Amino acid sequence: MKEMSLERKNTVKYIRPPIDFSFYMDYDPDITRKSIFEVKKEKGAKLNHVLWAACRENQTSEEIEIEGKVRGVFTYYFCKILRKTKGNIKRTELKSLISAAVKRAGLPQVLQLETSKDELADKPFV
Repeated sequence: MKEMSLERKNTVKYIRPPIDFSFYMDYDPDITRKSIFEVKKEKGAKLNHVLWAACRENQTSEEIEIEGKVRGVFTYYFCKILRKTKGNIKRTELKSLISAAVKRAGLPQVLQLETSKDELADKPFV
């Protein structure tokens, strides 16, 4: 297997939180995040949401030089693994493979996957 050139670039990206989240945090800093984002589920309805995040909220997602180009580590491995498996992979397996690749690259970021328990076993795009 061909080794990749991994060179850290000091780029930091910051994405502002949604305006409603900022409003609630400014208005009532003691409010829990869960109550801000809580989804009201109608009886019998299945939630259909998945959150993939390249890192924890207190981390930055790394961009490094891979194959001669500066790339986001999470996005690179996410796409690479999806292509290799042709999308025939469970979300939990995809998360595990991406996390292992990021760890092998020696990067500290911790991938997040949030969805309902039932949807963890689904393919990434259903």
